Amino acid sequence: MPCICKMKRILLTINTYSQLVVSIQMRYSIWKNDLVDVIISDQSNDSKRIADNLSRYKLFNKVVWIKNNEICSNTKHIYYKIIRWFCILFGWHVLDITNNIYDELLFYNADAFVHGLFATLIKKNGNMVTSRYEEGILSYVDSQFLNNSKLKYANNIRKCFGKRILENEVVTFYCFYPEFYKGELRPICINKIINNNIMGSILKKIFDVNDEKVRIKEKYIFFTSIFDFQGSNPIGEYNLVLKIAEIVGKDNLLVKTHPRDKRLVYEQSDLHVYEHSSIPWEAIQFNNDFSDKVLLTVNSSSVLTANLMVEDKAKSVFLYKCCNYEVNDEAVEAALYLENLLEELPLKKNMIKIENSLDEFIDDVRKGEI
Repeated sequence: MPCICKMKRILLTINTYSQLVVSIQMRYSIWKNDLVDVIISDQSNDSKRIADNLSRYKLFNKVVWIKNNEICSNTKHIYYKIIRWFCILFGWHVLDITNNIYDELLFYNADAFVHGLFATLIKKNGNMVTSRYEEGILSYVDSQFLNNSKLKYANNIRKCFGKRILENEVVTFYCFYPEFYKGELRPICINKIINNNIMGSILKKIFDVNDEKVRIKEKYIFFTSIFDFQGSNPIGEYNLVLKIAEIVGKDNLLVKTHPRDKRLVYEQSDLHVYEHSSIPWEAIQFNNDFSDKVLLTVNSSSVLTANLMVEDKAKSVFLYKCCNYEVNDEAVEAALYLENLLEELPLKKNMIKIENSLDEFIDDVRKGEI
């Protein structure tokens, strides 16, 4: 008699478009026969439109869009601080979707909303599996979600009342490269994206991408990070971009800003800024041949995430040593992890480079090596 497997109900939380790409791949590989619901937050630009497109194309069973950026950010507003504490302590009950019973909850960012969501759902199903998933190969560090001082005190209160807390319940880590994960969770392999054209076509629909939006004439593309506006101290990335523009020429440099960066500093400096920065880089690179391009970044994982999935790879150059990254704890941790990772990546020698100084970068540009 054939085995009759129970259909599982999965819930994913999504804050960035890189997380969305990973979620789509998991949906159509690991959970192609299951019910998969997603919650998309307002933590990325234009996310309401993207959520509406996801619902229209029925890529997931149910799509919910929520405004939670204020309670999850570093806001000093007392109202949102109270909401944050209430959410962690008592759960998140304002969404109809929390009335469902889920077999598994997945997240990348362990923010206040996810803590509250967990607190609500675990009461409905005490056997619910709680998992984390990757947001790019530079996200394979457990401390990125465990060390959150803003939430520690509220979680300690939950412990005092015998309530289960998120960080003690996370069991598995879904990732494309389990061999590079060194953490304490149990890694589960996500199937690689075999056909870039299929994924590229899906992303073009979701993000309303046409050929004009993916056409890039500049040779150098700089991916900004979060470290000038998030974390302990700004690292001077903006000033670094201005220096890079002087070296390679403004007309030869395109700035791809981080989706969570609401600032307009690059536009105000008359730099070429990609007008559709809310579109994930995967949607662009999966629909292009960038083998003649150079991807620049301080230490954004975007330059590696899509590049490791396509055949025609672009050169990737990391520039964190060219700015004051040591003042930001998160930037330091990302740099250390990157260096360890590149020791193992087979592409390191000819496709990936860490510049030790701005002078070294200038020499490499002059020699035509990048």
